[in-house]
Amino acid sequence: MDATHAAERMVHTYERIMVQPGPLTLSYPEWYPGEHAPTGRVGNIGGLFFRVNGKTIPWRRDLTDAFAFHLTIPADVHELKIEFDYLLPEGVASARLMLLRWDQLLLYKADTPVSTIPFEAHLKLPAEWQFASALRGERSADGITFESASLETLMDSPLLAGQYLRKVPLVTVSGQPHELDVAAENEADLPSANYAAKLSAAIVQADQIFGPGHFRDYHFLVHASQYTSGGGIEHHESSDDQLAPNFFRDPIPQRLAAYLLPHEYAHSWNGKFRRPADLYTSNYQQPMRTDLLWVYEGATDFLGNLLAARSGMWSQRESTDYLATQAANLTHITGREWRPLQDTADDAWHTMLDVVNGKFNWPSYLRRTDYYEEGTFIWLEADAILLQQTRGKRSLDDFFRNFFGEPAGKARVKTYTAEDIFASLNAVAPYDWKGFFEDRLQTIHAEAPLGGLEKVGWKLIYTGEPNAFQAPPSDLRSLGLNTIGLVANGQGEVTDVVVGDLAAKAGFFVGMKVDTLNGVKWSGDAFRAALATKQPLHFIASFAGVPKTIDVPYTEGLRYPHLERIAGKEDLLSGILAPR
Repeated sequence: MDATHAAERMVHTYERIMVQPGPLTLSYPEWYPGEHAPTGRVGNIGGLFFRVNGKTIPWRRDLTDAFAFHLTIPADVHELKIEFDYLLPEGVASARLMLLRWDQLLLYKADTPVSTIPFEAHLKLPAEWQFASALRGERSADGITFESASLETLMDSPLLAGQYLRKVPLVTVSGQPHELDVAAENEADLPSANYAAKLSAAIVQADQIFGPGHFRDYHFLVHASQYTSGGGIEHHESSDDQLAPNFFRDPIPQRLAAYLLPHEYAHSWNGKFRRPADLYTSNYQQPMRTDLLWVYEGATDFLGNLLAARSGMWSQRESTDYLATQAANLTHITGREWRPLQDTADDAWHTMLDVVNGKFNWPSYLRRTDYYEEGTFIWLEADAILLQQTRGKRSLDDFFRNFFGEPAGKARVKTYTAEDIFASLNAVAPYDWKGFFEDRLQTIHAEAPLGGLEKVGWKLIYTGEPNAFQAPPSDLRSLGLNTIGLVANGQGEVTDVVVGDLAAKAGFFVGMKVDTLNGVKWSGDAFRAALATKQPLHFIASFAGVPKTIDVPYTEGLRYPHLERIAGKEDLLSGILAPR
C-alpha cells in the first residue's frame, strides 16, 4: 500500500496472490466485524486492474454481488497482480492523520476461510508521519514491513498514522503492556500524563473484573480531530477511538466521552474473545446474525459505564448523572409500544447501514440501537438480582470473570449462545434467567425498563438544575426530549420528534428546520432561555423552504434528569460503582 498521498484522500494498493489457471472469483470484504453490518466500501475503489505476465486481463463484476469479481487465469500462470486506488471516505483522514483499515485495501479468494489466508503487508507513509498498530512492523527507508498475519488478524489490526503522533506507555497488568497511541492535528492536542493515569486505572479495574486479556499487548488507537467522525470500533488487541480535538486538554469532552475507551477495551473480552456464534463467520461475505447484541453491546455498554466510575474517570455524582441521562432518554422511546427490544438487535445490520450513511432519524419512534442503553439497565437489574439472591456475596463481576475471563492467551475466538449465558448466570445464582431476559427482550413493554434502578435503591427525577452531562453548552437532545419531545441540532435541523408529545401535537416532524424561537434565531442558548421563562414557545420553522408558525404550550421550565435515593431501600448502586 502506498499512502504517501493520504492527505489527498487516496491510497494506492498493489497486491500479488498465487493462483491456478482457470476461473477465479475474488471478493472485496463486505461485512466488517464490530460494525455488525455490510459496510464494505467497494464503491470507493477505482483504477482496478488485474495483470499476469505484465499483461492486463479482463474481469467482470458479479451481477448479484457487487463485492465479487470474476476473471479467468490463463494457462501456465500462477501469479496474479492486482492494482487499484482506494478513495478515503470522510471521517477517517485529514491532511495530518489517517486511520487505515486493511480490509478496504485488498481482495481475497472467494469462499476461503479468512483464518487460513496469510498476508504480508508493506506500507509507505509520508516521510514525516509516524504509525501505531497492534500489528508489528519495522520501518526502513523503503517503508514499513509488517509481520505475516492471516487475513483475520490483519482485519483485526487497524493502523493509526499521522504527522503528530504520541505513544504513551500505560500500566502493565498480568504481564501485558498497554499503550495509548494518539494522532492529532497539532501537538497541543496530544495526551498528557494525567489522562494516561486515569486510563491506566480503568485497565486495572478491568483486570479486577476479567483477569488477563487475550492479547500480547493492547493499543488504544485514538485520532483526536475535528475531521474524524466520532465513536469507536473494537478489536482483540486494539481499539479505534475517534475523539474531539480538545479531548485531552478540556475536562468537558473528557467527562462526556469517559466511557468510550473503557467500552471498546471491554470488548476485547466481550465481543472479540467471547463472541456470539452467529457473529463469527468464516469469511467476510457471509451475513452476520446480530440477535445477541444485547450481550455483545448491551453488557459492554454497562461495563463501559462501570469502568469509567470505578477508575475515577467519573465521580459518583457524574456516574449517576450519566445513568439518569440514559434512563431519561429511554422514557421517550415511543417505538417501545410496537417494537420489542430483540427486534432492534435482529435488525441491527440494517440500522448500522443507516448510521454509516448518516440516515439516523426518528430514533424515538423507530428505536434504532436501544440494545446499547436499554441493555445497560437490563444488566443493572441482573446485577441487583444476583446481589439479592446471594445476599451480597456474588454479583455480575463473578459472571463476567467466569464467562469472559478464561486464562490469558493469544487473540482467539470462543463462541457462545444465549443458552450459554443463562447457564453461566445460573452457576453464579440460580434464577429463571431465560425467562428474565426473554421477557425484557421479546415482550412489548410501553414503559422504560427502569426496575433495576429501583432494585439498587435509586429513582429517576427531574429538576431545574443541569446535571453533569447537560450543563451549558447544553446537550440539545436531552434538553428537547425532556421538555417538549423535540430534537433539533445547532443548525435547527429536526432529527427526532417524540410521537404523541407536545412538539408532535403542535405540528413538528422530522426534516423540518427551526428558524426562530420567541423571535430569536434558533440556538441552544435561545432554547434554554425560552424554556427558563416558563412561557409558551413560539416557533417559526420551515420544511422544503415553506415557513410555518408552530406554538407549543409548554410552561414547566427546564427539566434535567437526576437519580435520587429511594428512602428505606438499600443502596446497592454505590457498591456496584465503587472501585475494586
